[in-house]
Amino acid sequence: MKLTTVLMAIEVGGTISFAVSGLIEAMRKGMDVVGVASVVFVSAFGGGPVRDLLLDRRPLF
Repeated sequence: MKLTTVLMAIEVGGTISFAVSGLIEAMRKGMDVVGVASVVFVSAFGGGPVRDLLLDRRPLF
């Protein structure tokens, strides 16, 4: 297995885990469907750019 495949799998796994954690927290707060979808989207896809900024990785996307 190539290293790029492993890194891609880790990145996808991280995105999924952030989405699930956002889903759990939104459900705990009793949000409706739109609120849950918003929290899941922001937590899943907002974590990557924040991580890249903290690690000083360029380009962000």
